[in-house]
Amino acid sequence: MNILITGSNRGIGLEVAKQLGERGNRVFITARNESDRLKTVEVLNNIGINCRGFLLDLSSMESIDTFISSFDEDIDVLINNAGVHLKGSPSNMEKTVLMDSFGVNIMGPWYLTSRLIPKLSKSKNPKIINVTSGAGAITSQHHSPIPFSAYRITKLAINEYTKMLSKELPSWKINAVCPGWVRTRMGGENANSTVEEGADTITWLVEENQETGNFYRFRRVIPW
Repeated sequence: MNILITGSNRGIGLEVAKQLGERGNRVFITARNESDRLKTVEVLNNIGINCRGFLLDLSSMESIDTFISSFDEDIDVLINNAGVHLKGSPSNMEKTVLMDSFGVNIMGPWYLTSRLIPKLSKSKNPKIINVTSGAGAITSQHHSPIPFSAYRITKLAINEYTKMLSKELPSWKINAVCPGWVRTRMGGENANSTVEEGADTITWLVEENQETGNFYRFRRVIPW
């Protein structure tokens, strides 16, 4: 399969690229800057993974358009993994926090996905996997820290987007994944899951022909 993974120069995205690439898939990674792009492609190629890298900044519509114009590959799977986790409470939110959070976590993935629908439609079994968070689940909102409300709201939005898109394209496999609290730069060193564990459900959804329109954590369906 040909698989595009956004935000894949580190953390969960990079681990997903490794796991899928080691299984013989061709992976396309994205990074915001050229040095990260080159380094990531080199790392993956050195362990025998068939990989190409592209520049992509999801906070910029111009960057997305430029990426689309240069991306000459067909894909079977899109993994919307890139995201930011910025601090700001409901009553005290800086404009940049709000705009960056919505830009990277929902507006960028939504626009990118819409631009890639024609490529995905050529696949015999197209899949879209949105990496989100339990912090965006209505049923567990009270468990998440208030200072990260922008993150929570954008993840709530991407969850709803997943549900809507799965209804619009019922023959596709479109799901959301909460990887758990993972020890990455975003999750911090006190997180209770390894990056390998965080990537596992995403890899599993790529390889298994699961139902569509669901929210998963650790290979199990969880409430929206």
